[in-house]
Amino acid sequence: MTGLLESWVDAVRHDRGRPEPAHTGSPEGRVDRACGELLGHMPWIAVSWPQAGEFAGEIWDLARSVSSMIRPSAPERGARIGNCPAVDTSGARCGAVLRLAPGEKAVRCEWCGNCYPPYVWAQLKTWIDEDTAAAGAA
Repeated sequence: MTGLLESWVDAVRHDRGRPEPAHTGSPEGRVDRACGELLGHMPWIAVSWPQAGEFAGEIWDLARSVSSMIRPSAPERGARIGNCPAVDTSGARCGAVLRLAPGEKAVRCEWCGNCYPPYVWAQLKTWIDEDTAAAGAA
């Protein structure tokens, strides 16, 4: 990571006619400096630099690689069913997005906790359709 970022800093400095001093310090400090410098040059990179596309591609690949290490992919969220039609004791409609997660046998609202097993899905669709129509008429 450090080497890639610093190579792009060097390329920007070279093309802008700026000195290219040695990169020293801890890896964390070097990454921080390189990112800061690249961000400082970003207006010029975006508007004037012929290598901007290649630079963006390599930075995108680096970001995806790092992201896969520090933030593993989220589990499948499931199919979107619609908005929860549940009404609480005050008469307020829940409205949270309902999803049927992979492998689940019932739709469960993450917000209000209502559970809709398969035998009520036809009625659930009717309620969702009615709420959608009412929201469109309002």
